[in-house]
Amino acid sequence: MRKFFIQTFGCQMNDHDSQKMEALLRMDGYAKADTLKDADIIVINTCSIREKPYHKAMSAIGTAKKGKMALKDSAQKPIIAVTGCVASHDGDYILKNFPYVDIAIGPDHVSALPQLVRDAEEKKQRSVRTEFYDLEDYEFPTSILPQDVSTQSFKAYV
Repeated sequence: MRKFFIQTFGCQMNDHDSQKMEALLRMDGYAKADTLKDADIIVINTCSIREKPYHKAMSAIGTAKKGKMALKDSAQKPIIAVTGCVASHDGDYILKNFPYVDIAIGPDHVSALPQLVRDAEEKKQRSVRTEFYDLEDYEFPTSILPQDVSTQSFKAYV
């Protein structure tokens, strides 16, 4: 079974979005990995409001690279997705300067993660989705959260 690992940096909305991404990936047939090393999909969910979470996220991208580049068989290399506010602000920069990152999506595109993962796996397609939706076009994927998402915490809903 394919596995995912989500690393979250930043605010309560990042925690909430990570829960949504976990639920979406589970619904798409993935299981949660215990460690980054066990993951087929690595999601680095970022915040750009404060400098420290930003730098931690950039460090995590570098750590994910080391794990990805250490694997010789390209079929086994994990998909790396950078999500959240850093991806919103720097998505094009991330894909240009970090060629091992496969996906960069902002918070408005959380619901697209499973399809973008499939595109990266099947078509070797790299994706950036960072534009903001108008309120009429915005998808509120809160209905995807099952009761048993293991990462639920009070701080995610503050």
